[in-house]
Amino acid sequence: MALTTVRNEDTVSPVYRVLPQFKNVGAAYTGKGTSPLNSYFSFQRPSTSSPPRFLDIFTTNLTELAKREAFDPARVVWPNGGWPHSGKAIRVEDHTFVTNPRTGGLMPVTTSNQAITYDGIVTASKEYILAVQGADCPSIFLYDPKSSVIGLIHAGWKPVVRGVIQNTLDAMKQAGARPKNVLACISPGAGDKYNEFLWDEMMEPHIRDVFVDAGREDLLEDRTIRYEMTGQDRFNLASVLGRDIEEGIAFKISEFAATELERCGVPHGNITRNHDSSIVTRSNPTGGGTESASFRYHSFRRERPHHGLGMSIMFLKAEAETEVEHIYEAGVHC
Repeated sequence: MALTTVRNEDTVSPVYRVLPQFKNVGAAYTGKGTSPLNSYFSFQRPSTSSPPRFLDIFTTNLTELAKREAFDPARVVWPNGGWPHSGKAIRVEDHTFVTNPRTGGLMPVTTSNQAITYDGIVTASKEYILAVQGADCPSIFLYDPKSSVIGLIHAGWKPVVRGVIQNTLDAMKQAGARPKNVLACISPGAGDKYNEFLWDEMMEPHIRDVFVDAGREDLLEDRTIRYEMTGQDRFNLASVLGRDIEEGIAFKISEFAATELERCGVPHGNITRNHDSSIVTRSNPTGGGTESASFRYHSFRRERPHHGLGMSIMFLKAEAETEVEHIYEAGVHC
């Protein structure tokens, strides 16, 4: 099954569409723009202490994305605050929502009105827009065309180790999906070649504890998710981070996510990955002009502490579903 990502972007507000052949699905992730006027198309959510312009920029960017992808920003589901990296997944239909004044969207809450946090979210409803953010953490788009169930995951290494893929697929099954029918698209992230990680005796105890507490000590010895950086890789990384990069082993988070999807029942042929690195990939590395030096994505590692955030959105469109079965049988592009 051939799987590709559709590039539909401009330099001010770049957007990359996913699953374009499914007319009943809206799915896309954003890149780093070239204009400081919109904070380089960042989706950093404002806090209560943020200057007013932060809210203005966020609202303007969200409105632009909503206009281009045809969704209602008031129906976007957000957690409260940052991503917890807990591995928890929720099903929209199981929760009550309130409007979050800082985003203008919806926030799931408990019966006592406490905000619910999560890293994976699932729905079979056309009433909600799923959304996650990231700046080196990939997003994973999940869709079962047979049952019209969607899922979206914030797939940093901690939530993936903590079982967010299994938990999200379990929530999709509760909504009527079957893993063998699920199509999975993994967006760009830090990149399997550039995700510096301390393995073996160099690993700090609080890092090791994540694997141990999640019951995934097997991964500490798994050589398939390790990548030995070459001299060229280290040069590429050093050139954008502004520091020397020692010889070391990277964590192949995208490869790991794909392996976890297969372990959870998603067929290998239904999984695709974008191999761009949010840290080093540039928009136009061989072209001329100022754009040749611009980076394609926001990156925490490259830009911290003043990093922006990209955004991924996924939703079921309200129009009648036509040709879904036909498209699924013919092959899907994402």
